[in-house]
Amino acid sequence: MKHWARQIVSIILLSGFVVATPVQAEILNAQLASNDLPGLIEAVQLELVDQVDDRCWTNGDDIRDQARGILLAADIAVRPVDHADTAFHPVLAISASGQRVEGGYCIVQTEIRVSFVDASRFAEANDDAGVLIINFSSINTMYRANIAIVADEHVNDELALWVQQVVTSFSGDVTAKRNLPSVTAVRQALGRGE
Repeated sequence: MKHWARQIVSIILLSGFVVATPVQAEILNAQLASNDLPGLIEAVQLELVDQVDDRCWTNGDDIRDQARGILLAADIAVRPVDHADTAFHPVLAISASGQRVEGGYCIVQTEIRVSFVDASRFAEANDDAGVLIINFSSINTMYRANIAIVADEHVNDELALWVQQVVTSFSGDVTAKRNLPSVTAVRQALGRGE
């Protein structure tokens, strides 16, 4: 049986996210607003979901590579598929669906979403070690942007520009929030800071 009485650091995020980890004879309570969660991100799993028909979008791989470059330049690692499971390693999904409509125009709806995958799996994997217990009761999507694009031939150029803008903005947000005192305190308390 573990003795946690004097060894718990509890960090309460204002959106219902609760984290606890053992430390030597020290009790620390820190609050972190949910809009500051991007500051915890160390890496993302980058996914591309292409459900666009009629050759309305043909440069998905190039856009994914462009997004990867932006993330890496911002010191956000990109992990292989199925390695995202916490606030530290969420999924960044670029999803597009659309088709050519009457008159020959392409209509494509696109979303970029950053979200947690399977929080219960993470909590179970680490609970026995007593390292980190997480309850994702009210957080799933951390960041979200949408656009609908209509174009004559295809949406390649417009979509590439929009993804570049959104991923650059998201990466900048992560970088800026990493430097917040509250985020730094949480990262240090969890043994993830300097």
